[in-house]
Amino acid sequence: MGANGPWALLNLKNQAGFRVGLTTLPAGPDGSRTYSSGSGFGISKSCPDPERAFKAITLMTARKQLEWLGGVGRAYPSRESAQHAWYDNARLAGAREVLEAANASAIPLRTTKHWERVNALLNQYGPDLFSGASSAKQVLEQVQRQAGQD
Repeated sequence: MGANGPWALLNLKNQAGFRVGLTTLPAGPDGSRTYSSGSGFGISKSCPDPERAFKAITLMTARKQLEWLGGVGRAYPSRESAQHAWYDNARLAGAREVLEAANASAIPLRTTKHWERVNALLNQYGPDLFSGASSAKQVLEQVQRQAGQD
């Protein structure tokens, strides 16, 4: 079992040599919690043409485009009105119920200015955690020591 998002599920389903499914994360004292993350778009203050940038974002996030992306398995649409395309393509029993439950309890993923470094370090030291070579405390201390040094 592994924790991941719907963006990875269809590829895993196609590559796995076994039947793939999904479920909610186990509940702790405050219930089952997850975070919501994904692509976000913004227009910087230094953008030379903010109106055209806004138009481009509007086109990229239109329902029709998101339905297409969901239908070919490239993205789980952020617009609820387009999510049906992902579910239709996934053909996984219970997917809608599990993802709707996750969406209902999700909190936004907050990152820091060093997030890319933190992510790289977690990928570097994570295998030691899973293999038992290091404890969670050791791995997190190692990441914290190195995260802000670049």
